[in-house]
Amino acid sequence: RCGRGAAPRGDVVHLDLRHLGEKKLHERLPFICELAKAYVGVDPVKEPIPVRPTAHYTMGGIETDQNCESRVKGLFAVGECSSVGLHGANRLGSNSLAELVVFGRLAGEQAMERAATAGAANSAALATAGAANSAPQIAPRSTPRLPILNSV
Repeated sequence: RCGRGAAPRGDVVHLDLRHLGEKKLHERLPFICELAKAYVGVDPVKEPIPVRPTAHYTMGGIETDQNCESRVKGLFAVGECSSVGLHGANRLGSNSLAELVVFGRLAGEQAMERAATAGAANSAALATAGAANSAPQIAPRSTPRLPILNSV
């Protein structure tokens, strides 16, 4: 809607840190001071920092099912590279470590189970596979993907 955003090189809001003083700014936020000087030519000790909204991450990644398996049979994905649908349309950054621990363990267990049951059948198939058949086969989804929840 008109008036509810910021133009790419236009409107800004200002982050005013001057009340913190030079000593505290350089002790606690040295990288912010460096960025402000390097990218917008502002000394945050003396003037507010102009701020614009921007995308700092994207949703997406390797689509997986509820067992963390991709459509390439035997390829599991967890963490920032995956898209399990857990967060809907927005990633909850503070939950990313817990998500990685939970889904990492799940993927590890699934991969271990897959390896244990594959056994001799996979070994024989790999030994006889020709170069033309060596590319991974994309399997139809066998387990449902977590539902996408619209958020934001």
